[in-house]
Amino acid sequence: MKSKIIAIALLSALSVPAFADDSGFYLGLDYIQMNLGNLSTVEGAGSSQPSGSYRIDGGYNFTQNWGAEIGYFGIGNASDGSGNGVSLNSSYVAGVGTYPINELFDVFGKLGVAVNQLSNANGCTVCGAQTELMYGVGADFNINKNVGIRVQYENLGNVMGTDPVSGSQITASDVALGVIYKF
Repeated sequence: MKSKIIAIALLSALSVPAFADDSGFYLGLDYIQMNLGNLSTVEGAGSSQPSGSYRIDGGYNFTQNWGAEIGYFGIGNASDGSGNGVSLNSSYVAGVGTYPINELFDVFGKLGVAVNQLSNANGCTVCGAQTELMYGVGADFNINKNVGIRVQYENLGNVMGTDPVSGSQITASDVALGVIYKF
């Protein structure tokens, strides 16, 4: 399903004409620090948060203020209370609203849909996939017309259904620092 969402978003972005000089494609590479909320409640006291990972994203700015973005990352280095590896894969499609403060700085907000899939190495005590509303906020520092540095926060929603034992859901959010290249 996530590949269909990504394909539809990419084809939609390709089919819309440019409306402003600041329109066009961009690619990004982000270093992310993921937080899996309620992981220890669902998995037990010995569970650990994932360490940093990388995400690739890209988008198209239809105008200076409006665009669309897709992204994907996989994190496989968290662990549950039994020491089993827990992995999270997530992809998203989002609309992006940007407000340029000046030539160097932009702030932006994202609103879209994330497809999150959680699994572990030894069976699926807490496996699951959820399609959730996602949102994010951030800022760009434009080094020049083509290259920028981006910092952002994103909330990807739930990564699994409600755990029948604890009554909790594992949630995902991240803080990212990355570089973007505008074509």
